[in-house]
Amino acid sequence: MKKTHKISMINYIMLASNWLIVMTVCGFICITTNSICNHFIARNFINKLAALPWRPVMIMVQAAVLMAILTLSFLGREFLFRENSRVEVPSLVFDFVVSILLVMVLNFNYNGILLWVFANIISHTKKSSGQFLFVMLAILSFVGTDFGLMSINYNLYSIQDYINYYDAKIQSYLL
Repeated sequence: MKKTHKISMINYIMLASNWLIVMTVCGFICITTNSICNHFIARNFINKLAALPWRPVMIMVQAAVLMAILTLSFLGREFLFRENSRVEVPSLVFDFVVSILLVMVLNFNYNGILLWVFANIISHTKKSSGQFLFVMLAILSFVGTDFGLMSINYNLYSIQDYINYYDAKIQSYLL
């Protein structure tokens, strides 16, 4: 198996796992919010939170649209513009911007999508003089989008608060 084929397979696996994680986080928040509303304990739950998601279903829709955009960009770069550096670099920058938007939509609860984007950037810029700049940008943005750091300055809802809604037995399965 050729080295580029292996890297490409890893990119597809990373993309699929990111889809799964992003939709799981969104789905979990939607399901838990519905459960809280159905059990009429919203006031008790809200009193324990720093912030609430504005509309969990819309967060899921926005996340799915942003993931679809990333997927289309990736597939276009892989199949239509494979060796076209005039399209490749702007599409990687576009992916970076979309992934930052996705992290923001998820309220900084998951920033792993940035790792996939950075893997794409590194694999497509390995012969470029700007690779060091991209790597530094990757490290700074990954650290800068950490939930713990962002929650110091902003009121963010935490997936951990939603996990804590469930009893200890269910929490052990969720974690």
